[in-house]
Amino acid sequence: MSKSLRLRSVLVVGASITALSAFATSAYAADANATAAAAEADNSQGATTLEAIIVTAEKREVNLQDVPIAVTAFTAKQRALVGISTVQDMTDFTPGLTYSSQLDRPVMRGLARNNNIYLSDSAVAVYYDDFFSNSTFLVGRDDMLIDQVEVLLGPQGTLYGRNAIGGLINTLSKRPTDHWTGEIRGVVGNYGYTKIEGTVSGPITDHLSFRVSAYDLNQTRGYFNNIAGGRTEGDVRHDPYVDAQLQYKDDKTTIWFDANDLAFNHDRGGPGALLGTPITGPYEGALVASGALTYNPNYPFSGRAVPGSVVGQVPGLTNNPAITNIRNFAHSLETDISVHAAYQFLLHATHHFDGFDVKYVGGYSQYHYRLSTAAAFLNDNSSITSYQIPLDPAGNCAFLGQFGATLPAFLGGGPNPLVGCVPLTVHPQESFTYETLTRWSSHEITISSTNSGPVQWIGGVYYYNEKDDNPETNPGVSQPQIFAPANGPPNPSGNVFVLDYQDNIRSVAVYGQIDWKVTDALKLTGGLRYTNDKKTAMEETRFVGLLDVPAFGVVASQLGSYTPALDLTEALISKDPAKGVTCAASLATTGKFAGDWTRCLGDTSAAFSGTVGLSWTP
Repeated sequence: MSKSLRLRSVLVVGASITALSAFATSAYAADANATAAAAEADNSQGATTLEAIIVTAEKREVNLQDVPIAVTAFTAKQRALVGISTVQDMTDFTPGLTYSSQLDRPVMRGLARNNNIYLSDSAVAVYYDDFFSNSTFLVGRDDMLIDQVEVLLGPQGTLYGRNAIGGLINTLSKRPTDHWTGEIRGVVGNYGYTKIEGTVSGPITDHLSFRVSAYDLNQTRGYFNNIAGGRTEGDVRHDPYVDAQLQYKDDKTTIWFDANDLAFNHDRGGPGALLGTPITGPYEGALVASGALTYNPNYPFSGRAVPGSVVGQVPGLTNNPAITNIRNFAHSLETDISVHAAYQFLLHATHHFDGFDVKYVGGYSQYHYRLSTAAAFLNDNSSITSYQIPLDPAGNCAFLGQFGATLPAFLGGGPNPLVGCVPLTVHPQESFTYETLTRWSSHEITISSTNSGPVQWIGGVYYYNEKDDNPETNPGVSQPQIFAPANGPPNPSGNVFVLDYQDNIRSVAVYGQIDWKVTDALKLTGGLRYTNDKKTAMEETRFVGLLDVPAFGVVASQLGSYTPALDLTEALISKDPAKGVTCAASLATTGKFAGDWTRCLGDTSAAFSGTVGLSWTP
């Protein structure tokens, strides 16, 4: 067996321990002594010796071999040796775990959140130092910052209850030290990539210590070239991060405080970037048949634009440039992704009493994420900024007067000279924007036994509060008709569509678990949790379209520059009462939501969950 194969086999055994029992009771792992002996034997030939891994999967420090649930743990040392630097890398060593870096969604055993609406709970809980988070990508922070990552597979219905039906990921930061230590790293790569990071830790007094860490990551050029003349795209980024910790520790009390802040800018490839690779197929012309006027004039067919009216066309380009070169695209709108105001405060406080510990974990976090890119379903990968739709030679606009030109009823109706009627100018630049303004906090108190008897117990109370503003919009950018639809109130934002949820999520829980070691080999586990969730939200939406709608007498080749935009909202939304709707859909006429349709949402859920297990360790 080669040295590389031996090393990989040993590391995989240590990093990928999975469940054997259907009741999630018995952790499946190679025998610790046998593994250590094998590793020691291989060590003479250069293999790496495994060390004991201590995890906190059950909210107390236990050897991984003794945890009766499916746990995969990655220590900082293992990650450095194997080259695990992202969440995506962890999926290669964790059975049942997958991850979408584009959407920042973890999936465990097929369970995940399948949309971008924060009212929909994720099936996989993510924790940073036992503090719940809505985002996963920071799990992949490098081993200079993170001491250990633990992945708990399967429902975590007792000790963890917040959105953990599929499983849970918890990261543990490197803490301040009572001796001076530090590290500096630097990386330089192609495409203008640089990363500089460092950490320093040490004592302030006999009981007080600190750690400060930071990095600055830059990539100045992207992997894809915009042949329309814009900047390169694809992982162009600037990501700064800073973290500061203080820790007080004596014989009875440990208090740890952490504050960190991060940002990223430009169009990084993930999480959240919709430009993973340019669309590779031919330009689509089918949108014309469906009534949409924002088809791509680059599509190779004739008669869809007035000769000489197309603005922004790349000379010689008649189809998608990615067909011949995957590195090329043609965008008139640049992709921009940013995160700012993204900071977090954490506090852990533990006091050791005789026979039990009391621990408090609390924190506050928030961030503002914003994505802006070309609308993938309309004008993505196009450089065109405007063009005109040819007039029908037999249409009202072209033959005004001769055929007694008329307008649709909602435009005034009756004979109308259509004075100044010219071909309709279409501006196909429609961007898609997605934003999340999220802030959340939680408080948890746990009491756990510390005696050496056969019965161990843990109990706690938990409170969580989250507020989100989650708008998705599709600005029409330069199309004047969108701002003043013919059949509805003004649309000053110029959005083709608006979909927004402004919500508040509150969760409270109480839980307890008892472990009884009947014999040295046999252990019984029982746990119960009661959770009560309440969600309230205001839903807001509007749809305005510049379309061919023959049934309404609206056809661009007939009406030319008189073609109106139509407010389609009332025809598209449902007004029927449904579970969770607390006030009916209505048109807002004043205030922040003026011109949009809104309705109230709300619901409460409460349930008991728990675990029963029998663990046998031969």
